[in-house]
This record gives sequence, C-alpha cells and structure tokens, in this order.
Amino acid sequence: MPKTAINRVTLVGYLDSDPQTVAENSEYEQITLDVVTRDAIDDQTVRPHIRWKHRVIVLDYFTRQYVHLFLSKGDGVFVEGKLVYISGGRGSNSSNFNGNNAEIIITSDQGALRRLEEPAVKEFF
Repeated sequence: MPKTAINRVTLVGYLDSDPQTVAENSEYEQITLDVVTRDAIDDQTVRPHIRWKHRVIVLDYFTRQYVHLFLSKGDGVFVEGKLVYISGGRGSNSSNFNGNNAEIIITSDQGALRRLEEPAVKEFF
C-alpha cells in the first residue's frame, strides 16, 4: 500500500455557460464553471453521444483574472484540479443535484486552467 496518493483530475471540454462569480467579498471571490465533455465514438454508426457536465470551482486569484479576461460560453478548456465531494450540492443550482456531488477545485497550489485555441464545435451544444 503506497504511503502517498495524488488527487488530480484532468478535463478537456467546453464551457456549457458563461463563468459565474460568487463573492462574499472581493477577498473570497470564487468562480464556478460548468465544463461539458462527451465520450468519443470510434465507429461511424449513428447513436447519441453521452455528455457529462462537470462543476469546476476556481479559487486562485490569478486564474480568476484569466477567466474574467479570456473565457466565455462555448470556449474549449483544459482543466487540472483536485477532486472533492460536496454533500447536497452548492450554489443556486443545488436543486439540480442529488446526494454527493464531485467538484474540481483549482487553488493557488494545485490546478491549472487554459483556453483551447480551437473554436467550439456547434453540434456539441
């Protein structure tokens, strides 16, 4: 049994909506992103794509500034962060979630967020 473990998640997907800012005050501001991904299909058969929606919470000051300046709905993103489980959901959309929900947290010491240069795929939404 290893004595250390790594809690790291990597996602490549698209923003399902514009980033939402939640601020108790400017020092404790956080940004919530909804990143959608889907399973890749290797064959040419016609079948529905499975979409997954992931909640990303940005706590790092510099990453929040990056989000404000460069990201909006439909942008492709690369996300690295720490996986945490929140019981009962978080924020105004908590009625959409039941039970324990996974969130990816980006802090100053763990995580990264970058915009992909490719344009968003229209059929994705």
